[in-house]
Amino acid sequence: MAGLLNSFDLSGAVRPSDLERMMRQSDAQAAGIDAVAAELHRWAAEPFDLALANCGLSVLAYVARVKGRLVPMWLRAFGRIGAGRLMRSDALFQTVADRALAEMGCARTLAPRRGDVALVRLPGSGLTACICSRSASSRMPAMWAARGDRAAVIAAGELVQAWRVACRKR
Repeated sequence: MAGLLNSFDLSGAVRPSDLERMMRQSDAQAAGIDAVAAELHRWAAEPFDLALANCGLSVLAYVARVKGRLVPMWLRAFGRIGAGRLMRSDALFQTVADRALAEMGCARTLAPRRGDVALVRLPGSGLTACICSRSASSRMPAMWAARGDRAAVIAAGELVQAWRVACRKR
């Protein structure tokens, strides 16, 4: 695993200021709407960028805001080329997500609820990092929000792995 994670080309790497910009959110912005709704509004207002604002980085930035944690530094080296490699390897995508989310204090869960994050197979997209926008019930499947270009795409999909995102205590 270490070899796979350390073999990424650093050209086009995410700069620290880019992730910090993605993680900024004032308490005033968050007041009145929950963290999931605030994130989906953010995605609708910002362009998708494979190197700087892709599904994985956007979900990790959401986790960082909700939990008050930093996105692991080693992820900043992935850039556009690394993101492309993750998109082509479900196993590598799962390994990277599991390591990053564990470092951010998110435990795996078999019963994701609104606000949790997951890797989900979405129709037409393949394995995608998502936020749970609606928990599953006995009659309805869970709904998943994925980052689009100035959009949040919400759809049902096949859950691969989910992590609990508990809000930080204020």
